Amino acid sequence: MFDRVLSCFRLYALFGFFALGFCGAQLNAENRNHQFKVYVNGLKVGEFVYAETFTSNAYATRGIIRSTGLAAVITQYKFDGEAHGRRSGNTFRPTRYREQSDTGNRSSNKEMIYKNGVPKLTSSDAAKEYWLKPSTQKGTIDPMTALMVLLSEQPKTNPCATTVDVFDGARRFSIALSAPKLEKDALICSGVFTRVGGYSKKEWSKGKDFPFTMRYRVTPSGYEVERFAITTLLGRASFVRR
Repeated sequence: MFDRVLSCFRLYALFGFFALGFCGAQLNAENRNHQFKVYVNGLKVGEFVYAETFTSNAYATRGIIRSTGLAAVITQYKFDGEAHGRRSGNTFRPTRYREQSDTGNRSSNKEMIYKNGVPKLTSSDAAKEYWLKPSTQKGTIDPMTALMVLLSEQPKTNPCATTVDVFDGARRFSIALSAPKLEKDALICSGVFTRVGGYSKKEWSKGKDFPFTMRYRVTPSGYEVERFAITTLLGRASFVRR
């Protein structure tokens, strides 16, 4: 019961944030909220809640990932990210991105402001020599905008055709969906997370491409994400919609 109350409180807080961000434009805004349970190797380790607001030419999104249950006793983890930007149809261009993360042992903050598609970074972390320079990352999008695009409803025609180039302030990677497979009352998309640049030699030695799958349920207008799973260095991580 407490978990449900707490989750509802977070959603209300998110929508309060969006109302402030869009002010007078709210009359024509569309709001959506989503909740996922997070599992690693079958064990529930956390929750992911995010919300998004759209107008005809703008968007905002915010997401929170935190450890829960036994995992929270072992290690406290929280990620809080938000993005604002402009949209034209299904094309999204960020204007501002902010994130705060806390692993229990260290915390960090970063913000990127975009001008003509080029991010300018402010970060609490000292830059490492192998990190990419933000000035070279024109045309990329931030992690929260990428997640919003990735988790958006798939159309009934030409599904699983999403590709995004992402820069998180240090590293660049791409995410691509392909190979749609229709099952009874469901759509399966195959995906791959590909490291592009900004990683250490140790990180490169762990791999470049990380496959994942996304499962969608049928809706009147298309396909909605039901769950997605990716193989990580810690094991198989799954996000399951509540």
